[in-house]
Amino acid sequence: MTKLAKVTAQRDELLEALKEIQRECEADYPMSHGAMKLIARDAIRKAEGDAMIDYKRMSAPEDFFNAVGDDAAKWADAFIQMHPDCGLDESIMAGWFANAIDHSCDVRAGGIHNGDHLQHLIDWEAWLWTR
Repeated sequence: MTKLAKVTAQRDELLEALKEIQRECEADYPMSHGAMKLIARDAIRKAEGDAMIDYKRMSAPEDFFNAVGDDAAKWADAFIQMHPDCGLDESIMAGWFANAIDHSCDVRAGGIHNGDHLQHLIDWEAWLWTR
């Protein structure tokens, strides 16, 4: 096997591992895991040579909302594009948006409100670290 074939095979294995991480994040808790999804998705996008979506070019609000949906990583991408000098890292923003989206989903479902949400996050983080 040539060196190029080896490197290509390794890249393909890593790409598949990143896609598996992304699938697991979606299956486990689709509205959250923003930072992990962001890292995996960006690595996949770079490896596959995909272009980043230009959210600033979207003129209609419904186009923007349809593009980002309930995906914290996409919201973080859009935020950083629109506020490049904010001084915040995309993974921090993805975590922030994941929390906001999670809370929004809970409220829309008639579930957790106010302080209860903090306890929910504490419980969720404890569960995450036991996996």
